[in-house]
Parts: sequence; C-alpha cells; structure tokens
Amino acid sequence: MTDAQKNATYKITKAGTANDGTATTYTYPAWTEYRKGRTVTDATPYANDTFKVVDATTRTREGDLWVKVQDTNATNGQKINGWILYSALTATSTTPSTTPVASNQVAVNFVDAVTGKTVSTKTYTNTIDANYTAARFLKNVFSNGTDTTDSSIPDSFNNTSTAKNLDSYVSANISGYGTNNLTTANKTTNVSTIANAKFASTITIYVAPSSQLSFFSVSRAV
Repeated sequence: MTDAQKNATYKITKAGTANDGTATTYTYPAWTEYRKGRTVTDATPYANDTFKVVDATTRTREGDLWVKVQDTNATNGQKINGWILYSALTATSTTPSTTPVASNQVAVNFVDAVTGKTVSTKTYTNTIDANYTAARFLKNVFSNGTDTTDSSIPDSFNNTSTAKNLDSYVSANISGYGTNNLTTANKTTNVSTIANAKFASTITIYVAPSSQLSFFSVSRAV
C-alpha cells in the first residue's frame, strides 16, 4: 500500500449484513481460518464511522487485498475492528499536507471531533503586529479583528470569550460547522490550543456539525 493509502481514513462503502467481505469486518481475512467469521453480523450502525488501516495482507488463492482496520470512534467502535476487503472501503481524507508554515504564520486544521475528518485547513499570516504572540494573533483572527488592545498588554480575551468568538468564526467560515455543540472537553482543548499556539506551526481545532445537538450531549474521547 502507498503512504497515501496508509494515511487516509475510510468508511465502509456498503456497511450492512452481507457475508461477502464487503459489508462488515472479520476476525481474520474471510475463509482463511477455520471457524473464524465476522466481528459483527450487521455493520449498519457503523456506516458513518471512519477507520484507519493498520495492517494489510493478500489472500494467496484469491489474490485480493484485505486490510485490518480500526474504528476512530474510541467510545464504541472497538467491536468492529477487524479485517475487510480493501475494495470495500471509500477513502474520506488523507493526512494534511506538510507544506512549511512561515515564521509569521499559523496553520489550522479544523477537524470534526467525532469522525476525525479534517473539514477545512487554513493558514493565517500575521500582518497586524510583529509583536503579537501567536495566541494573541489567533484571538484577533477568530474575533474578526475586534482585539485591538496594545500588544504589550496581556491578552484581553478570557476563556469564555475565546470560545464564543471561535464558534462565531467557524460558523461564518466553515459551512455546516461550529463549536457550540462540542463536548466541554473539546471546547477546553480548543481554548488551550489557541493559548499555546506558536508561529511556524500547525494546530488542530475541533469542530462539530451545527445542527447536531443531541449527538454531542454525551462526552466522548477524541
């Protein structure tokens, strides 16, 4: 497999009940070990989950490629971790580009907190004030430029206003997403990430579908 294939995340294209190597996963590549079968008989509940490939093998007689996948949903995805035909997967994203970030820039990957998919990547260039820290600069960006206090004064935004400004920014710039529906843990992580940001680096900001309220009412690991 290529590096791009290894680094991508995938969905099961036709998640369901078929016992043909395409609809669910197996404890071993199908029909290679006696009395070893499917991990779950119906993968429909996992149709929207994303997976990472952690191993691969080719069945000798059939010559087809099987891959071992792990569900990125750390809360309830373990049951379906197993083997499936590589041809049964659809790639959803790849590892973000490693394009160098300049000394006056911060790159931000906006990542769906549940699926792990990068929904947007933006690079911000500080042309406001050479004395700004990366944290102050990002707070200015996410507040749409309303942070106009002198750069020599400690950051004026507290955690609450930082989170509020970030939600407004994401909602306005990434269609269908915001941050209000994130778990408290994800919101805290975002604020900490901004506070500790450095120029010439790439950071991750977690986002959530704007319309998905109940799904995010239960805290989950990311």
